[in-house]
Amino acid sequence: MKIAAFFRLDNQFFALILIIGLATLAYSNTMQAPFVFDDSSNIVENKSLRINDLSLPSLKQAATQSPSGNRWLPNISFALHFYFTGMDVLPFHLGNLVIHILCAITLYFLILATLRLNVIEKGRNRAPELALFAALLWTLHPLATNAVTYLVQRMTSMMTLFYLLSILLYVCGRNQNQSPAKNVWFLLSMASGFMAIICKENAIMLPVTILAYEVFFLSDGKGISKKMSAGAGIAAVLCLLVVFGFLGTSDPLGSVLAGYQERSFTLGQRLLTEPGIILFYLSLLVLPLPSRLNINHDFVVSQGLFSPWYTVFSLAAFAGLLFMIVILFRKHRLLSFALLFFLINLVIESSIIPLELVYEHRLYLPTVFLIAAVVFYADIWFEDKRKTFRTVLIILCITLGILTWQRNTVWNSRVSLWSDVLNKSPNLTRAYTNLGWALNENKEYLQAEAILKRGLQDDANKNVNRESRAWQKDISQLHNVMGVVYRNLGNNQQALEHAKLALRYMSDSVEALLTLGISLVADGEYQQAEIIFEKVAKNRLETVDLYNNWGMNNFNLGNIDRAIYLLEHAVQLNPDHAESHYNLGIAYGSKGNSEKARQEMALGMRLMK
Repeated sequence: MKIAAFFRLDNQFFALILIIGLATLAYSNTMQAPFVFDDSSNIVENKSLRINDLSLPSLKQAATQSPSGNRWLPNISFALHFYFTGMDVLPFHLGNLVIHILCAITLYFLILATLRLNVIEKGRNRAPELALFAALLWTLHPLATNAVTYLVQRMTSMMTLFYLLSILLYVCGRNQNQSPAKNVWFLLSMASGFMAIICKENAIMLPVTILAYEVFFLSDGKGISKKMSAGAGIAAVLCLLVVFGFLGTSDPLGSVLAGYQERSFTLGQRLLTEPGIILFYLSLLVLPLPSRLNINHDFVVSQGLFSPWYTVFSLAAFAGLLFMIVILFRKHRLLSFALLFFLINLVIESSIIPLELVYEHRLYLPTVFLIAAVVFYADIWFEDKRKTFRTVLIILCITLGILTWQRNTVWNSRVSLWSDVLNKSPNLTRAYTNLGWALNENKEYLQAEAILKRGLQDDANKNVNRESRAWQKDISQLHNVMGVVYRNLGNNQQALEHAKLALRYMSDSVEALLTLGISLVADGEYQQAEIIFEKVAKNRLETVDLYNNWGMNNFNLGNIDRAIYLLEHAVQLNPDHAESHYNLGIAYGSKGNSEKARQEMALGMRLMK
């Protein structure tokens, strides 16, 4: 009897074991997935994370001097990984999985607390089971992969953890009768909210969410209109604060408009397009097939109400969602709140700020209550067929887990990931560029050349604004990667040509400048190359390619001590870079340090295998 009682779905300990076990299984094939996309700038090439001790100045450096300098906690966590285990991806993935599991557990207790409130009448008796299934469906949903498997999106998952925890702590405080205990819970809620904000700026909408939760579930019915008015006011103020925070300026509107110079769409086009994207997000929630998931969607930008034709219908549907929130409030409180929660937590990244149009990781937080609402109302619908409904939920959890595992296989290599993007977004220049770069890293130079040529042909046939900085940046990066590939193929003339083309489109591209410098070294133009490398270093580009080639350029100029200094820095940046170790050995040998020369050259040859 005791064993049977343990395996009951309303046993919280068993529920936690299920969440941990199934989440671990679903993500078990991701532990060696490489750093990809924005992982490079935020983690791999982020020298601020390379701390040598755990002192306060070192941790402050990691927190505030990284590219995302307002996201202190994720940056510190990345720095701790580097301090203890270097750039081994396994600890990074384990960290993301642990955060995902903690999010799921927090969600479980938050849904449990919500379903036990007086305003939720029908779900109170079955709250533990419904909360468990809601948490499992969210945990195993394939949409979460872009926030869990994609390492840099720890910023999203860690923010979500503290965001949900803040709401849960607030609810616990509201359920307390004694003032001292109530105040402790509220202080903990505020502390957790602050932690969420220093993970990602989106969390600034937390006060609006908590106020909405208060109105929907905790209010006794008095003063609701005043609370709603207060909520609208807080939302407006917070949105302005976010704009100021994101842009760091006293002229937020001017900065918003200026930001669109970096995009291929205008503010008006973004506002017309986002309602369709929100509907697309909902469709991914309902039908999360791996064939529909993508790290980089290429969404059609709306040029007007009827261009494309479905724009006006998307706007009407979005207005319908807003209307549903109002009309469902009285009789279907949980669904009404779920829709409001969904929109509140999309508003920062899906409104006026000139960010990319669509990313799946943005759904990680907004979908939590939608899934809970679906489980809750489906349970009411199947009230007379509870066993059948439980079976359906179990099958659905297993199916989502399998789909997540299947989707995660795409992340096993950069080549497989960007091949997937190119198949699903064939008009995306970035897809060609990143796949070409991934093939280049695999030393598949001819395949890389073929992909990049396809990218140039595709671009020539596209109807795009070739004066926009967004297009110029994309085409510059494509030419730069072509230059790198041709350099590796031994075609230095083509490498120089594409590096110059890259700089023609983006004169401030330090990556293209580096490619030009390396090509000049291959041409024997050492003095010109030295000038180029100095310029690149002044732009704070910290890559092993720079210091390895800069070091060998100084070696060719006869500056052996300088060459050794630069090559030592190269191997510090990437201890596994074979060529830098081998070149350092050559430099040591020329100084007569034969022991170090043998060690470095042997290490370089070993790493080449």
